[in-house]
Amino acid sequence: MITEIAQIDVKPGMEKDFEAGVAKAAPVFKRAKGCHGLTLEKPPSAYFQSNIFITTSGVCSAPTLVGAIGEMGAHNVLFSIDYPYESTAVACEFIETAPLDEATRALVCSGNARRLFKL
Repeated sequence: MITEIAQIDVKPGMEKDFEAGVAKAAPVFKRAKGCHGLTLEKPPSAYFQSNIFITTSGVCSAPTLVGAIGEMGAHNVLFSIDYPYESTAVACEFIETAPLDEATRALVCSGNARRLFKL
């Protein structure tokens, strides 16, 4: 699991010094409790797809839903209603008629929540 991400701007001309500093610090990082290495075993997108879920709460838009499923995968999107700020009837009508195949609709409407919450 990735627990921290840093974006570091290295001054032009200081790249070698930065790399030397990281090389010197790497053994300290590796000794840290829970550290299993300094490389990713999968591409970053794979970590998103296995650790991050999003909901449809407050958004009844077919292009947005389809885009979310396209980016996150059908196994990472959950249907939800932003009650009391969103009409339950409108949200239910939306998800029931959204342009999804039945297997994807089943995942989004209940399957993913059951898996995530171990229901």
